[in-house]
Amino acid sequence: MGFEKVPDGPWASYCVPVAFVALALSYYASLALYNLFLHPLSRFPGPLIKRAFALPGILEIWFGTSVQNTHALHAKYGSVVRVAPDALSFTSAQAWKGWIDILSHCAFPSL
Repeated sequence: MGFEKVPDGPWASYCVPVAFVALALSYYASLALYNLFLHPLSRFPGPLIKRAFALPGILEIWFGTSVQNTHALHAKYGSVVRVAPDALSFTSAQAWKGWIDILSHCAFPSL
């Protein structure tokens, strides 16, 4: 009884890092698939990378280009744009009111 010796070889020292990288990649891939297809906001238009990941929006804020990019997205996609996996941007109060009626029929958890 006891621990078995890990086989020696040139690949033995890479097992843990490779497993960690594979686990991280599978996590982010599943997160992106959830955000694109299963998230409650998945039906709203927006660029694919911004709908899947939050990092592009964070980088836009960091570099100070989020206002210009959001304006360009509204010119391309219309009055309601998904600018992050969990965020929408509206151009007017009428657009907000119209989507509130639609969202009121969604199944959101009560607080």
